[in-house]
Amino acid sequence: MCERKIKPVLNNYDKQRTYAIQIKRYKNAYSKGYFLEALFISYSMIEDRLLSCLYHSGFIANRNQIKVYKKTKNHLLEMINLDSKEKEKTRISFKYISDKVNSFRGIIKWATCKENNSNECPFLKTLKKQYLRLNSYEVLKILDELDEWCESRNEMVHALLNKNVDDLYSKIEEVAQNGMKIARLLDNQVKIIKKNEIIRKSLNLQTK
Repeated sequence: MCERKIKPVLNNYDKQRTYAIQIKRYKNAYSKGYFLEALFISYSMIEDRLLSCLYHSGFIANRNQIKVYKKTKNHLLEMINLDSKEKEKTRISFKYISDKVNSFRGIIKWATCKENNSNECPFLKTLKKQYLRLNSYEVLKILDELDEWCESRNEMVHALLNKNVDDLYSKIEEVAQNGMKIARLLDNQVKIIKKNEIIRKSLNLQTK
């Protein structure tokens, strides 16, 4: 595994400080027309909020290792495949943003569509109970918007020098703004999922 070039956050205080600084930088960049920097920060926040949803849902055991928790992995695969119109997935990771979105979407659809089963383990019962607190329709709508947003972001970042400059800068402000809006909406979902850490407690996972 490659050694990290930049130190990660060490604790909740460090995380809060990092967020505060990056929000300030976003606002500064946006107000001064540095929309590429604003876009980069909003994208990073979206990634982080999606990971936080999955972490507090019990599908990531350790914040320092972004991989699917082996004890809940099969549950997540079942959830993703429940509504899949493609070939059934047998492997999953959280490497790309699309992986995170598909996982989060799968959990929501499972929680709202799957019938209650008295034989379900405490983790699944707790997970469903907490996810039913979300406005599933609104959250799925956010994720659909995020899919479209990512397409615009990818065009702007990965093919920047192949885009008409005038057209690019006529659209990038709105994309940067919408990215932060999506990040904030996702953060609201994290707060609901995280409440009292009851999901992670059902798995006896670390909650700090």
